[in-house]
Amino acid sequence: RFVNGDDDRFKYIGNFNDNNGTLQLSNVALKDEGSYTCIFTFFPSGNQKTDIPLKLFVPPFTNIKDNLPTLGTEEVLFATCTAAGSKPPAEVRWLTGALGDKVKTTTNSTQYDNDTTTTVSSLFGVPTREINGHQVQCVISGDSLSKEETLPFTIQVYFSPTEVNIRVITEDSFECVTEANQVPTLPGVDLARLCCSLLSKSTVQSYNC
Repeated sequence: RFVNGDDDRFKYIGNFNDNNGTLQLSNVALKDEGSYTCIFTFFPSGNQKTDIPLKLFVPPFTNIKDNLPTLGTEEVLFATCTAAGSKPPAEVRWLTGALGDKVKTTTNSTQYDNDTTTTVSSLFGVPTREINGHQVQCVISGDSLSKEETLPFTIQVYFSPTEVNIRVITEDSFECVTEANQVPTLPGVDLARLCCSLLSKSTVQSYNC
């Protein structure tokens, strides 16, 4: 019987003939953590009891957030890697490979009243064209995880076109060529359609690429 009131989440799965008094607790929540006392009553010797500590492990929710850095010369935040709501606290670290001292990391943790912890590791660097496209990994580990979790991330440095070249394809078609880490847009005129049609007197005018 239960001294502190019945709880239908408990189920007896032991076998008295084998001296096995195992209880199973289902749908465990953080509030269930603590010490449980199991009491056996024997006649005529009396009661025997044992204390059973229940310690819970809570795996974190993990994610990487891109900070969408733009091309520049000052150090900025590239991305954050988060392990949220873990118990005990998770370890979060970055594997940056060949980037070496071109990037740096900082890690901060916040503990909540329910004894869970959110750990955030941030990746910083100077957003250059050379660093654009490099792959890094965020590795999350801890006692609440059965194995390390690895989140891949590609550093993206966003920049607009800085130079545009016009290339002649045939006598009546041409194309605009530029480099940018975004989808270039050409306002006002659909040059892609123009390139695919024959030029005529009605299309003879100036176009901005």
